[in-house]
Amino acid sequence: MSVTGRDRRVSASTRRRAPAAVVLWVAVATLGVGGCSSAPVAHLEGDGPMSLHVPGSGSVSIRPPTDLSPDGTWSGTFGSFLPCLTTEDGPARLTGLRFADSAGPEPLEAVAYVRTFDSATGTPIASMRGAARDLDLGSSRLGEGVEGLEVGATCQDLLGFDGTTTDEILISLTADRRGARVGDMTVTYVMPDGVEHAVQVDWDLALCGSEVPDELCAPSTHAEE
Repeated sequence: MSVTGRDRRVSASTRRRAPAAVVLWVAVATLGVGGCSSAPVAHLEGDGPMSLHVPGSGSVSIRPPTDLSPDGTWSGTFGSFLPCLTTEDGPARLTGLRFADSAGPEPLEAVAYVRTFDSATGTPIASMRGAARDLDLGSSRLGEGVEGLEVGATCQDLLGFDGTTTDEILISLTADRRGARVGDMTVTYVMPDGVEHAVQVDWDLALCGSEVPDELCAPSTHAEE
């Protein structure tokens, strides 16, 4: 997939959402977000009406397969982003997801998914080698794209995974031997009053490779498979 500039967009299909729009802001489709004409009200993680239920900053990386061929490609999936409300004034409706920091190398492909799992038997995914669509996720439901997802659970609910199901945002990246890195994730959403917001988290997600900084792939930060 061709990527233009530092922002990336990925086309999306539907899952409890409006017709496909854009996900990671890769320049392949419509450049608008959610039909809102004004700029979203930006806020840091934990400071607005919706949260992703993660620390405000951090990094996670995945090492490539040991048998990767010189011209081979591979994928990794990052998760544990659990959208929830910090207020009772929901639901929120997601309108897009982007990474503002792509210091490089850029992924060959970047796709966002929503995984819905049984709160009684399932747990969030921190990171796994492989694209989300190819992983064995058991009884989880997987939909490509985040647009249109309605978030009604409060963050207090998620502390004990109260409720029947939990929605989790997954990010799948594909890279060659150079690796891939994205950061500074923003998820945009609209509240019932029609105001669009943007929650920002300073996370680096990396597929380790020859062009990914060593500090992102230290033994304490990468996931072994």
